[in-house]
Amino acid sequence: ARIKDIDPVNPGENGAGDIGFLQAGNGAVARTVQNKLRDAVSVKDFGAVGDGITDDTAAFVAALATGKPVRVPGGHNFKVTTNLTIPASSALFGDGYTSKISMLSNGAADNIKINLSSNTKIADLFVQETGVTGRTGVYGTLYSSGASNIEISGVEVSGSSSTGMMFSSSTDVTVSNCYVHDTKADGIHSQRGSKRIAISNCRIKGVADDGIAFVSHGYDAYGPVMECVVSNCLITDLVTTGSGIGIIGAFGVSVTGCHIENTPLVGIRITGASFGAEGSTVGGKITIIGNEIINAGQGASGERGGIFIEGNRYVAIKDNVIFNPATYGIATSNAWSDVDIHGNLIIKAGSVGMFISAATQTGYYLKLWTDANLDDGTSLAYASGHNISIKNNTIRSAGGSGIYVFGDSGNYTKGVTIRRNDCFRLKTNAGAGSSYAVYAAYCDYISISENANFSPVNALADDVGLVSVTNTGGIENTNTPRKLGLR
Repeated sequence: ARIKDIDPVNPGENGAGDIGFLQAGNGAVARTVQNKLRDAVSVKDFGAVGDGITDDTAAFVAALATGKPVRVPGGHNFKVTTNLTIPASSALFGDGYTSKISMLSNGAADNIKINLSSNTKIADLFVQETGVTGRTGVYGTLYSSGASNIEISGVEVSGSSSTGMMFSSSTDVTVSNCYVHDTKADGIHSQRGSKRIAISNCRIKGVADDGIAFVSHGYDAYGPVMECVVSNCLITDLVTTGSGIGIIGAFGVSVTGCHIENTPLVGIRITGASFGAEGSTVGGKITIIGNEIINAGQGASGERGGIFIEGNRYVAIKDNVIFNPATYGIATSNAWSDVDIHGNLIIKAGSVGMFISAATQTGYYLKLWTDANLDDGTSLAYASGHNISIKNNTIRSAGGSGIYVFGDSGNYTKGVTIRRNDCFRLKTNAGAGSSYAVYAAYCDYISISENANFSPVNALADDVGLVSVTNTGGIENTNTPRKLGLR
């Protein structure tokens, strides 16, 4: 770009209003410098000081009221004491982590926050809540309700009395390259029928509940959370409670390429949602592919394994690495259907490598057959465990059996395929005589083939510690020991 005088003979006496500006490039149109500078505003234009002591709330409110993109300059700490709203089709942006907004906690459930309207962007800022004494808020330091087309990038959120970011009844939200840490609730939370939430290349650390959560709160009024993606995120060192990623009564969620480490509860939780008067639902069409889960379940109680599934249908768990979970590597419980567990590596599970259990359920679990997102014409009067494929997984140094399948004694788990799984150095369950590559009970229509049990710690011969099947009908057990290295 270049600056030129509108009238080189009489350049004017009124500053930027009389200086011309011409953008580089064909077709550029001459404007005044004043007009160019007013494309965006700075909070400094409205008197913000940025010393961390002066209350700059009024300057932010005035700048945002212009409806233009608002810049928060770097090298400053701006104190804010009330909610801010980014108006529709506008933006709030800074110069990176040195562009700091310190929002003074109000100690209320309706916590202090930045409200995001439709068609807004927020980027390259550090937003922190100060004066927090504990979890009081529920809504998120960055918050949207009923909004769409929101972009959040390069934002650090710290110290929230609630969630770091919350999207409620919102659609088409992208969150990228953000860092959320030390919040009193979830890092990033989506609820009440939100759709198409995409979270990528983010870091979540030290939050006091789930790192990232998709939860169908208010299902009866808003429907489920749907069509969400998490990719290439780093989620570590959660405190108090919570899972790395919680998928609760949601549909069409994909998690790929994430690293999850040191969680009190399960690394990835995939369950139905039961919220009483707000409504209850199952979930489904979930894909968990190519993630690393390390040291999951370090809390004192609750679900404490790598990946946990219940109340869901059409779930694919593929090519994940799960290291040192407190209990199981992968587990199911209650009712579920159409689960594919393929190509995973589970190392040093505290108990069994996989714990596949089921129990007869009715009520909202029957939505596994009738929900519009899952309906394929199946109609059953109950739900338990139906159709699971466990293939080409490797389980090393588990504390018990490699794959443990235990159906409901009243309604057997139906349709189980266990094929070409390799187990290495399985240990003996406490109080049990042996650990098996595969143990199955109360199953119907079960196929077991080409699994292997190498070097079990209990020193049983491979063929003795390989497969145990009891109280099971419709068995196709063609399993023969395979030699190491043959797949």
